[in-house]
Amino acid sequence: MPAVAEEMLEHSIERSQPLHWKEIERSLKNSTLECFTLRDLMEHFVDASEKSIRKALNSLKKQGIVECTGRGRGAK
Repeated sequence: MPAVAEEMLEHSIERSQPLHWKEIERSLKNSTLECFTLRDLMEHFVDASEKSIRKALNSLKKQGIVECTGRGRGAK
C-alpha cells in the first residue's frame, strides 16, 4: 500500500456507491500529507471518479489549502 494511503484516511469504509467530492475534500483537509499526486489519490480513493477527485482538489486550491507544484504527469 502506498505511503499516501497509509497516512490519509483512518475511516476507509467500503461503499456501494462512489465517494462524493465533499467527502474527499474533508479527508484531504484532515490529512497531514505535504505532497501527493493525482495518481496517489486515485489509488487511495478507488471508489471515487477522477472527476470527483479533481473537483475536491480544485475546491481546496480555491480555499488556499493546497497548491499545485508542476504540470502534467509530474505535478504534485
